[in-house]
Amino acid sequence: MDITILLATTNKGKKEELRQGLLHLPFLSVLTLEDLGMSFPPPDEPAETIEENAIIKARYYAQKTNMVTLADDAGLFLDAVPGWPGVKSARVADTSDEKCKTVLNKLSEKPDMKRTASFQVALALCDPQQDSLFVSMGKIHGRILSEIPAAPAKMEYGFNRIFYVTENDAYGRPVNKTYGDMTVQEKNDISHRGKAMSTMRYFIQQTYGGQHIVVPLALIIREGKILMSQRNDPHVPEVHGRWEFPGGSVEMGEDIEETLKREVYEEAGYAIEIVDQIRYVGIDEVQRFEKHVHFQVYLLMYITRIIGGDGKGSDEEVLDKRWFGLDEVLSYPLVGNNAVLYKHILPELKKSLATHKL
Repeated sequence: MDITILLATTNKGKKEELRQGLLHLPFLSVLTLEDLGMSFPPPDEPAETIEENAIIKARYYAQKTNMVTLADDAGLFLDAVPGWPGVKSARVADTSDEKCKTVLNKLSEKPDMKRTASFQVALALCDPQQDSLFVSMGKIHGRILSEIPAAPAKMEYGFNRIFYVTENDAYGRPVNKTYGDMTVQEKNDISHRGKAMSTMRYFIQQTYGGQHIVVPLALIIREGKILMSQRNDPHVPEVHGRWEFPGGSVEMGEDIEETLKREVYEEAGYAIEIVDQIRYVGIDEVQRFEKHVHFQVYLLMYITRIIGGDGKGSDEEVLDKRWFGLDEVLSYPLVGNNAVLYKHILPELKKSLATHKL
């Protein structure tokens, strides 16, 4: 499912960092208000935390544009001046030079050991269609330099030039740079925003990029006939009343055979044993609820026979169960891609039945 996300910021530096952080998600497009040719007065940010302010901005622009919106609120926090500038970081001065000088003046009489600080950020993603909200946080420790470096910076906005990172990188090596001396990629690899973006990117991938689900199916054979169940799912009309082979998705901690036996017993009321496995793996791409649900199913098919049970089952998702001749199956409406799948495996299925005398 392709999706477009609006970056709710006019800060050029933030836009580049956020855009860079969302690269390599092939289903995702990123736009800004400028790209849309839209302009809105910014919302008030009265909250006392960066998390609350990020949520305010995400909801505001999502409501204005009806687009999935990613907003950011960040702050510099000086350990020697608790809470400052914090949520007011963007408003302590207008330009980067003025902001840096304001912080340096605040710490003018502080020794190095008292110049420690952290950058913190909250990212908020609001989806107005699903009425959903997700927030990720990031933090990095450093110290404030005693003056603004004279050399030109690669990233000059905000407090970047005076924030010296004291943490190690992902390989355990000291960074030994200010934010201002880093490229966008270097900064995203270690920064507060990069850390929050890593969590946000994972959430976006899981929510909008589609899930991959493994589903074992039981081809239950008795006296040359095969068992199918009729799906009961009135909220999903594209599958309701259609026929399928018993089975279900693998749950956390289960192996595939455990899942198959559990699902068949719940759905069909039979205990089974596996006789053979179809070599072909079926793939079915599913989109539902106006494409808000998107996943790909891998169908693993096992030829089985009954070794117990009364066939009553207790699965509320089943309207009916019937035994069919192998060549009758395609005369009935099947769930999803099952008709194409069954046609493909039918020769192998017949051969296996003859081999195992089912």
